Amino acid sequence: GGSPLKLEHLVRVSFEDAAAIILPGEDFSNWSPGVADADTLKSLLLIARHTRGSAENPLAVVALYDENRSEVARLAYHGETEILATDRVISRLIAQSVRYTGIWAVFSQLLSLNEGDAIFLHRLRETGKTFGELRRKCPKAVPIGLIPSGTRHPLLNPAADIELGEDDLIVFIARSLADCTARAPGPGTSVGKALSKWEQPSRPQRLLILGWSRKVPTLLREFAADNMTIDVVGLTPVEDRMAALTGCRDLALDRVRQIEKNFLDPVRLTELEPSGYDQIILLARARMGEEAHADAATIAAYLSLQHICTGQEAQPKLFVEILEEENRSLFDSAHDVLVTPLAISYMLSQIALQRELAAIFTELSRIGGPQIALRPMQAADYPEPVSFDTLAMHTEQRREIALGVLTAAGEVHLNPDRGENLAIRDGDKLVTLTTVCDLG
Repeated sequence: GGSPLKLEHLVRVSFEDAAAIILPGEDFSNWSPGVADADTLKSLLLIARHTRGSAENPLAVVALYDENRSEVARLAYHGETEILATDRVISRLIAQSVRYTGIWAVFSQLLSLNEGDAIFLHRLRETGKTFGELRRKCPKAVPIGLIPSGTRHPLLNPAADIELGEDDLIVFIARSLADCTARAPGPGTSVGKALSKWEQPSRPQRLLILGWSRKVPTLLREFAADNMTIDVVGLTPVEDRMAALTGCRDLALDRVRQIEKNFLDPVRLTELEPSGYDQIILLARARMGEEAHADAATIAAYLSLQHICTGQEAQPKLFVEILEEENRSLFDSAHDVLVTPLAISYMLSQIALQRELAAIFTELSRIGGPQIALRPMQAADYPEPVSFDTLAMHTEQRREIALGVLTAAGEVHLNPDRGENLAIRDGDKLVTLTTVCDLG
């Protein structure tokens, strides 16, 4: 027990001898990000002033709510740092889930190191080989990119003909680091029916956000390029919200309506006619004070939504943010459920083990550029079981990388055995890594 704001408490855990120090910030109940980030900056400065020197300082893995404080954090700490802008990354992941319903199950597996497949980095010394050749020779892992020698910026979903350097770090999706080293002869030429034309997923035209938190301005910015109308409902006064949105010059506020209403009241929620929206985001209530109370409020709103929408012809897709893992099973009808503190903890712990993952998580979460996508498949296109190896080769022809399959039942199978025959059913989706134009 102790506080990272006090030197004598840090001394108890021999902070000078640590390989890495994780500063996760305050918990969700602290709804003032400025206060939480200030505490983190003080801890960084305190550690920096009482270590043996910058060359020996532990790696500092830091969570900051406001990404604008990143340079200040690096200035405070004279050693190596990896900074995760948590509000920005989580907001972007929520936006991805709106575009690809069900995709959070994929991210959830990739972020949790000991459950299924995760992201690994390995230096293979494959000088002279191309990335395409490497992809076809990995039977137990899926190479998704590289970090060129001498740089820190990952190239995800690179061109197949890009040549690998001796010191390049290869980025894999695999069950273990050992699986990244296995090699096998490349498969032969693809045969059989090609993938049918991939249509872009239908985007919601009307989006309802229930709850106001500090992530909403970033979340709205992520939707700036989408042609949708957005209603944001909560008890936070509208003038306070507009003040928070002052700096969002790239946001088309004429398509965003701020509504001051207590949606926890079933009568008030019914007045919103939620079944008329294409998608609903139910955010955790940061001002409830404690995680348990915040999740209880979310559960109450979720039950009211179920009651209102039961029997309605239109059933909006529902994304839910909660704070405690034990409550996840209570939202069985939601399309995606995000446990925010758990996701942040997973990311910080993985970055502490492989610091390059900070840039990879940031790259994968942004809307433009490399991103994980879901491609619907139809049973009629695959009357016979098809191997994942065949799906991977067909996907490569589209300049994408096949990562696995998300079944209609919501089960995620990343990096399946190459020779495994998969019975495709309506509603199944191929999980791919694609590259889209930068949406700014």
